Amino acid sequence: MSYGLRVWNSAGVVTLDIQNRITRFIAQYNLVVGGGATVTVSVPGMVNDGTWALYYFNSAASCTIQSGSFSCFNSQINTNTLFVLVFRC
Repeated sequence: MSYGLRVWNSAGVVTLDIQNRITRFIAQYNLVVGGGATVTVSVPGMVNDGTWALYYFNSAASCTIQSGSFSCFNSQINTNTLFVLVFRC
């Protein structure tokens, strides 16, 4: 027997049909990263196995997931503030 989530609206139309995984919001971070610097943030249970995701909107930054944490690198000379969202799916 499979498991999932199916939701119908009042007209009987399926509006949500998920049979494998549901994405969960885990945390949000506001990071101040100096020019050319890297900031690492610990996240309990985080692993780079494809079930974790980061969302950030800053073309000067690059963030990567490691075991137990994620790191963000600021490629600009000036200090940047990054708003990072962490999800698990």
